[in-house]
Amino acid sequence: MGRIRDAFNAAWSDGPSSAPDEPNKPDIRRIGSVIDERVNAAIDLSTTSIQWKQPVKVASTSFVPLDSGLENGDFVDGVQVATGDRVLLLNQNIPSQNGIFVVTASGAAVRSTDANEAAEVLGMAVYVRMGTQAGKQFVCVTPAPISVGNTALAFVQLSEQTPLPEWLTSQNWADAPDDGTFRAKTDRGHVLFEANVRDGFKLPGGTLKQFLRGAFQVRNNRGFVFLKVDKDGRVKTGPAPVSPWQPVVPDRLFMVAERPYPLFVDQLFGDTPAVGYRASLLSRPDNSKPPYVARVSGGSVLPDTKRLASTTTLLLQNSQASGDAFSKFNVATTVIPPASVSGLSKRVLFIGDSLTQWAGLSVQAIRRLQGMGATITPIGTVTMRSNVPGDGTELGEGRTGREYADYINEHTDVLQPLPVGNEATYLALPSDDRVAFNPFIRVATGSDPAARVFNGYIFDLRFYLTRFGFSDPDVVVINLGTNDILQNRDADAVAQVTRGLTVMTAQIRAALPAAKILVTSNATGRKFFDDRWGPAYQAVNAEHVRFVRASGDTNLFNVPLFCTVDRDSGYDVAGTLNANTGEIVGTVDDDIHYGPSGLCQAGEVLAAFIAGAALS
Repeated sequence: MGRIRDAFNAAWSDGPSSAPDEPNKPDIRRIGSVIDERVNAAIDLSTTSIQWKQPVKVASTSFVPLDSGLENGDFVDGVQVATGDRVLLLNQNIPSQNGIFVVTASGAAVRSTDANEAAEVLGMAVYVRMGTQAGKQFVCVTPAPISVGNTALAFVQLSEQTPLPEWLTSQNWADAPDDGTFRAKTDRGHVLFEANVRDGFKLPGGTLKQFLRGAFQVRNNRGFVFLKVDKDGRVKTGPAPVSPWQPVVPDRLFMVAERPYPLFVDQLFGDTPAVGYRASLLSRPDNSKPPYVARVSGGSVLPDTKRLASTTTLLLQNSQASGDAFSKFNVATTVIPPASVSGLSKRVLFIGDSLTQWAGLSVQAIRRLQGMGATITPIGTVTMRSNVPGDGTELGEGRTGREYADYINEHTDVLQPLPVGNEATYLALPSDDRVAFNPFIRVATGSDPAARVFNGYIFDLRFYLTRFGFSDPDVVVINLGTNDILQNRDADAVAQVTRGLTVMTAQIRAALPAAKILVTSNATGRKFFDDRWGPAYQAVNAEHVRFVRASGDTNLFNVPLFCTVDRDSGYDVAGTLNANTGEIVGTVDDDIHYGPSGLCQAGEVLAAFIAGAALS
């Protein structure tokens, strides 16, 4: 990989220039070394399976004596540690003493139980919460064989690497042509770097494809590996999703009779399947109804609610696979009579991100239920808006950009705790200012389950309801996960989602034993679907489905918007109008938030699930 550095040095050697706006050449030459270092580390990672560990409180910046330096009350990198805190040691005089250790009340520190065996240490990665290295992610790059305590352990950073020059903050990365050439340009069009993939810039075992702000997608024989080298020189990897052929199929469908919604079978796959498939939907009702069989055409099928039984079967077959093997999925199906929805009266709490706060998913679901004659009383402290004209507003708890980790206080840099007694002051703020606070968390006590406590606080729904005088909701809708994928603070989005779901559903269930809990799994527009978003969304949606299935909670439901909202028509398109033909040529303007059409689709599905869950 030294060729990248050499190419920069040769192209930007000192010499006369007549360009008045030519940047500082020594600064540019630094780029080659940065990319060299980051991509070399990434290549090493591409051949090692990364296994993410629970975050550490702090990471060392100098030697820490194991016999006395990790006792309750000691300081590491300026952060005071307490008994039970996890600490990453990176700078031991004897490198075999590096690794993740747990602070003791007194005496010698011990290795964490999830990082004290060779199989657990190989490729382990961890996120740092506090100290001067807060927000950084480190991975162990020591190859096998490893003998814990004897083998020197080396770590490299996955994020917050050496930044490039300040004038590159507005840098644009040109599309990689088919010939495999990579180019980086400034916003003024100056070519900063150009190299052919065949000239030492090819990653072994895969093809290099540039996408989305200077990030790269690497595919090898193990499937999708997310590798990002961004304009600041940072490298980030992500979890491999479910195999491209392995579909994510919901375990339950609720539909209102005579109001069916389509099932987009091609969107059950996180990526466009590399091979074709055949799909059929069938249902065998009792003798009072004719059987239902539908061959999926064009990637979607519209079920006939008049002919669905309590179980609908989806058959999928890989059209290029040998033999006649197929995949069979039984999906619990409930068709709700419209008369049952009319007159339904329920209180609903919506917790979520921007799709809840201002994009309109929750408001649209409420309007559709009201249109069917139901009375829905939303509770909350934040105004929810909608992208659908005329929808109006409702109350809920949506906060733009927020993740599961923000709501359970695993991340503390965005939402502030709302101190007890400050409720009136909080409610007097404009709604857009209230979103800076987390009204669900309180200071933890010794009686709280330790696994649900993060940074001294615990998510407590009963505390939230009591402090604002709310009556208990019948249904709680959790609409999170998108920002767990989008944000760069935690490469392991799936693990973060699992932690958030575990805490939030357990705490909601503790407060409301009989309430219905709905967890939405969202779709995404086609704009980035086949690069980053598709596989990343599939991994998170697969975890939502798995979590609900494994919970054993009959009042916990997954809302599969990922396969019931069209990724083509569900998002706004921005482009140029051809006045002669009336054609608008453009691209998806926003692939995260549903456009009006997508909101109507998503609102219909969520409304059916709220009604179905409430009636079940």
